[in-house]
Amino acid sequence: MTCFGVKSHLYLIRMRNVKNNVRSGQILLITVLVLSIAITIVLSLIGRGVTDIGTSRQLEESARAFSAAEAGIEAMLSSTEATILDSEIGYSATQTSIGGSLAAYTLPYIQQGQVGTVWLVDHDTSNTFNDLMYYSGTLDICWEQSAISPALEFIVYYKNVSTGLFSTVIRSAADPDASRAGLNKFSSVALQANVCGGMANAYRHSLSISQSGEIPYMLRIRPYYASARVTIAPQNPIPLPLQGIEITSTGTTQGGVTRKIVVKREYQSPSSLFDYAVYSQSSFMQ
Repeated sequence: MTCFGVKSHLYLIRMRNVKNNVRSGQILLITVLVLSIAITIVLSLIGRGVTDIGTSRQLEESARAFSAAEAGIEAMLSSTEATILDSEIGYSATQTSIGGSLAAYTLPYIQQGQVGTVWLVDHDTSNTFNDLMYYSGTLDICWEQSAISPALEFIVYYKNVSTGLFSTVIRSAADPDASRAGLNKFSSVALQANVCGGMANAYRHSLSISQSGEIPYMLRIRPYYASARVTIAPQNPIPLPLQGIEITSTGTTQGGVTRKIVVKREYQSPSSLFDYAVYSQSSFMQ
């Protein structure tokens, strides 16, 4: 074999070794990449599983806390102690009065076409009327501005002191839209600041309640053109009568998850059809 032939053979061997080394390096790199991807997928699945377990546990704890809070509401409404079989959950419930103070009172949101009721006469513990305690004087009635500002109708029902019959109904209305007020003949009201216990900007209408020889029983508020959130602020140094009760119940689990439920229970009031019906307590004559 010539010198050239030996060199060529050695060169081929070296090139074959280089190719083998390159191929081995590529295989190792591919293997590392595949293992990295596999490990990433496994870790992702493990992480997702742990997250799902944590979420499921959180949802379960939340549901148990909510159930405990519901038990507290039921216990307060029925005046009995709720029995909870699960020792790892519990509840704390309190009851406060709605109204019965000099503070402003905000009614539940009144949908257009519905009616809200403010009781002007007191209720006793058996949920019956107490004629000895009632509100008289002036009330400030405020409602929020909106894209379509609602007009409000006010209906006050009275009981005659002498006859003991509900014989007087006084209606009035106010509309913040001047163009509408010119057609519907409602009283005009303007947007004002810091009214009815601190409302930043609201429409305010002052309504006189007092009537000689009459006991005011209830004020009915009906919105027109749009729904309304209405706040009542007493202007006399006497509190607005009680409007109902508010129950707050908080359920707690041993894991520290808490859920709160607030229920407002206003005194029952007549249907909105009552405002359009004619009643006679004795006889009806044309």
